[in-house]
Amino acid sequence: VKGTYPSFLGVDLSLSDDGTILATSERTWSAWSYPRFRGNVRVFKFTNALSSEPSANAEFNFEQLGNTLSNSSFDEYNRVNAFGEKIAINANGDRLAVLRIDTSTGAFSENSTAFVNIYEYQSDTWVLVKQLENDKFKFDPGEEAFNGRGGSTGLWQEDSISGFDLAISADGKSVAFGAIDPFPDSFNDARGGAV
Repeated sequence: VKGTYPSFLGVDLSLSDDGTILATSERTWSAWSYPRFRGNVRVFKFTNALSSEPSANAEFNFEQLGNTLSNSSFDEYNRVNAFGEKIAINANGDRLAVLRIDTSTGAFSENSTAFVNIYEYQSDTWVLVKQLENDKFKFDPGEEAFNGRGGSTGLWQEDSISGFDLAISADGKSVAFGAIDPFPDSFNDARGGAV
């Protein structure tokens, strides 16, 4: 499965238990000069191997399962997808959780709300069945370390993205979202980690 420029496939991946259904998200650029992204999510079904010999270089046939899920409600975020930065599919591959980042406070917001869209595969279509909001804590999707020379070491410090992730249970009835906000700022709801 290959992406098509200017989108970039493989931001996040999730497999069904038997390994035949693959969910993947992709970067989709905005028109801005900054690295802001919207995001799409697609699901593929394994059909057959093109090569009879299993190996790391084997080629496989995958066909897209249902429709492409796109960012329609939210806009874009700096350096990460506003839609689909994290995804998770259940054991049977028929229920999909997709993270959405609230961008109403801006593409560089340090106090974003996490939303999760739950989709079910029905009649060859991914249907939105539930929208969940994490109202317990805010998080910073694009938390940056000091970028430049300075600080106590005087060394160049690279940008760093805080960690966050999404999980779904095998039956698709439970989801979990967690985040850390490792650098001091004025919005530290997830500092030290929260789920």
